[in-house]
Amino acid sequence: VDEGASFNKLADTKESVKSFIPFGGKVYCLGGGLYCCTNERAFEVEGYVPTVATSCSMGGKGTALEPPNMLNPKRRVLYNGDGINVTLSMPEKNIASVDRLYLNGKPLDPELYLVEGNSGIIEFDTPPEDGLNNIEIYYSIKNNDSAKEIISGFRYAVAFENRLFLYGNPEYPDRVYHSEMADGIPSCEYFSELGYHAFDKDITSLIPCYNRLLVFSEDSACFMFAELKTDSLGNTYTSFPVYELHSSKGNIALGLGCSVENTPITICRDGLNRWVSTAIADERSAKVFSERAFKFMAGIDKSYTNTLLFNRKASSELWLCTSNGTLIYNYALD
Repeated sequence: VDEGASFNKLADTKESVKSFIPFGGKVYCLGGGLYCCTNERAFEVEGYVPTVATSCSMGGKGTALEPPNMLNPKRRVLYNGDGINVTLSMPEKNIASVDRLYLNGKPLDPELYLVEGNSGIIEFDTPPEDGLNNIEIYYSIKNNDSAKEIISGFRYAVAFENRLFLYGNPEYPDRVYHSEMADGIPSCEYFSELGYHAFDKDITSLIPCYNRLLVFSEDSACFMFAELKTDSLGNTYTSFPVYELHSSKGNIALGLGCSVENTPITICRDGLNRWVSTAIADERSAKVFSERAFKFMAGIDKSYTNTLLFNRKASSELWLCTSNGTLIYNYALD
């Protein structure tokens, strides 16, 4: 650390931050019930405000667009004024607040409308004039903390295909969440309630490899990749189908595993393994290259809380650090 370097305290927490992820010119910090972002200064991620519906009638019927964001209670919705009705029905009830309301692109004085939050109704003094998406409403719902706590409860993350994939939530150890596109732009600040995979085993590690993301449990491995699909309305979206890779090997240490020259490395029950084929299910895809590491780790705490496995690219070295000491493998000499 350079002399004179400054440090920011993220927050008071009983657990340590586990992941630091560079994305979009910022660094995101995850773990210990925190999800923060730092760009010279650290602050809690507020999250993208999605447009949940567009072209809505004053009665509330419209076209669903973006799902709500788990990170915040905020929404945006667009209505077509008809010049007749003074009553507008919101997309949902139990509204905590209407934060901003624009008519024809200009802020509307809050004195000119009344919000009935419990029923999700807005009463205007005069009918909004006729127009297409000319009423723009930003609002917040009540009781969104539980959804946000799911995301901040994850401990580990990796970037893959312009998304952030999360794993290692003690309450949901079998789930992998991924971020959504925010108005078509890659974002780490937008997670939807349906944007996850639930596996039949607890997930211990995610490692990107070319156009695939390898997903490991203690004794199995699978992979996913980005696949463009079209729904019944003709809208395109990205899906992440899952395929089996190995039925008996995976990664036994939560949060550990890395990639060396685009070759995933994991800790298996027989030692350090290279994953030499990651495109099809094959029991030969994982190959032991260090039985010594297995023997070296035999006496350590099996929670692996004091264990690190990382690629020191500058010196072409793979480091395995444990309470027993450190093993260094120079892969440039192999």
